[in-house]
Amino acid sequence: VPVPGVTARAWHAFDAGDHLLVATAGGIYESRAAAARLVPGTARLSAYVLAARVDRPDVMLVGSRTGLSLLAREGRGWRFLKHVPGAPRYVRTIVTRPGGVAYLGTTFDGVVRLRLDDATAPTTILAGETQLRDIDGALHVLDYTSRTLSVLDEARGVLAPVDLRGATLPEHLVRFAYDRRGAL
Repeated sequence: VPVPGVTARAWHAFDAGDHLLVATAGGIYESRAAAARLVPGTARLSAYVLAARVDRPDVMLVGSRTGLSLLAREGRGWRFLKHVPGAPRYVRTIVTRPGGVAYLGTTFDGVVRLRLDDATAPTTILAGETQLRDIDGALHVLDYTSRTLSVLDEARGVLAPVDLRGATLPEHLVRFAYDRRGAL
């Protein structure tokens, strides 16, 4: 769907209440009604995904080709805060947790756990190309390399395979979700 005022390829849209934030190959846009405005400082970001901090919804995480960046809400708009040091590149999915914890699903570096509020080094939980989803409070991990779906025990940092009841994941699975009955 074309977004008025956005010329770059859009990868993700986030409902920010009175407007959409749109992640594109040419930065982050605020889209209101029939107009869009580039968030200053983001024009060089090839942004793939947006996720709000669960404990601070006025802070937006931006996954991009160059890693992870933060935006802050100011009044009716957003401003670029910073790039997060130590974050892996090619962040494609993000799941946030209270206390400033973010799990990043990446194209090359797997699943990385990052603390946003201190200088603790990132922890790699699984290597390879991954995708993350929070489903009913559980962090699900799709590992493209092994074509497996797991749930992360966040307290222990251990993955447990999801019982697919004999089914196998398709070779070119791009996204995953569960329906209301719990079926993949």
